[in-house]
Amino acid sequence: MDNKKNKLADVIVNIFFWIVVGAAAIVLLHFARRVFIAEKFIIPTYSMYPTLVPGDRILAGKLRYGARIYKKFDFTEHAPLKCFRTPAFGKIKPGQILVFNEVHPYGDWSKIEFQINKVYCKRVFGTPGDSISIIDGVNYNNRFPGNIGLVEAQAKLNNTPDSILIQSLAWFAYPIWQCPWTSKNMGPLYVPGKGDKIELTQWHCSLYGQIIEYETGMHVEFKDSMAYLGQTPVREYVFKDDYFYVLGDNSVDSGDSRFWGFVPGCHVIGTAKRILWCRDRRTDVFRWDRIVKKI
Repeated sequence: MDNKKNKLADVIVNIFFWIVVGAAAIVLLHFARRVFIAEKFIIPTYSMYPTLVPGDRILAGKLRYGARIYKKFDFTEHAPLKCFRTPAFGKIKPGQILVFNEVHPYGDWSKIEFQINKVYCKRVFGTPGDSISIIDGVNYNNRFPGNIGLVEAQAKLNNTPDSILIQSLAWFAYPIWQCPWTSKNMGPLYVPGKGDKIELTQWHCSLYGQIIEYETGMHVEFKDSMAYLGQTPVREYVFKDDYFYVLGDNSVDSGDSRFWGFVPGCHVIGTAKRILWCRDRRTDVFRWDRIVKKI
């Protein structure tokens, strides 16, 4: 009788052990998937409308550009981002949907910073090495044939009266107050990549000063016909990271690179190709037509 009880107890212990092991494995696999493979995000605004709508759940894949691994887990306000990436399986291309951390999460548009829970989703317009322009609202990339984004939305932007765009602060383009570019007409603008070297002219200090300050932690200033990095005069600069220029598909109503500039490569989370599912934020209705929909 005692032997039967002991055997039953052993069976129960073994079952419980394997249940715990299985549950732990599921938790670890879920964590590994989020860190290394893909992560889910919810679309909060209409900046990518009609491609994406508020309430869409998208999956940001991390294999193409490599998963971002934190070197330092300090996510307090204004703490610098310290990270590296796992090997990439491809390159980010114009036209793809990019998920990334907001460039100016604390409201200072003159300074690139990082905040882990501030995430944006936009369409890639320019990648490292591209020269981009917007002419009469239409997007042009010198290394990409055809239009990037939605032609109808770009035509709507061009047909919107300038007075309305000025009132909504959607007229002046980056670098704001330093050039005559607008949200309808800007460029050509070179998108820098890691290892690219530029001459630090006054114009280049205006275009790239923000990201140079982000990379070096020193103020960039052009005075007396010379660029200064901190107190040191410099004639050239070599970029330490890749950068991307992104736009919302809703051209008339999207806060994007036209207004706040480049996205550092270290801010990239991943690229999205499909909507998992959607619960419309305006109506709170489940959208069956958007289940596993290709973006």
